[in-house]
Amino acid sequence: MLIQTKSEDCTQKYCIIVGDFNSYSLNWGYEDLDTRGEEVEEWQVINNLQLLIDKDDEPIFYSRAWKTISMPDLTFAINNILRKANRQVLAPLTTNDNKPIAITVTTITSPNIHTLPRWKLKKADWYRFRSLTNQLMVEINCQTSQVDKSLREITRAIIKAARKVFQEGHDHTMSLTGQKG
Repeated sequence: MLIQTKSEDCTQKYCIIVGDFNSYSLNWGYEDLDTRGEEVEEWQVINNLQLLIDKDDEPIFYSRAWKTISMPDLTFAINNILRKANRQVLAPLTTNDNKPIAITVTTITSPNIHTLPRWKLKKADWYRFRSLTNQLMVEINCQTSQVDKSLREITRAIIKAARKVFQEGHDHTMSLTGQKG
């Protein structure tokens, strides 16, 4: 019973395991199944992993002594990565008998778009805004050498006052920078 335990490394949302498992299985292109192959297959099931190679993929190892080709390096992945992963056997880098493998994982991410607040200013209560802004500014320590920190606090105070006084909107609006939107 070599590796029949649950691997804590595989419990994460994204997991790829690559290695030479020194095992034979029909699933990775060998003509027979050995004890290690059975153990690796059981470990694969226990950890809910999928094999990223197909038994018909290009072999990565050529044995000069035995004049055979094989697929000793296996790649396993959790199912959510498997759909996004591509395994490609590359040309040998040296006269080594092993070919390198490239695994590419494509991700689809939505851009993080940050928009500036926009306010309806036509019917603004400027007296209330000025009063609230002055009240919030008194709480800020501007007598500090940390200018960036003071600037962030002033900006937060202005936006806090604007959110309390002005309506947010997009039709006939103006941003805090004075740009019409």
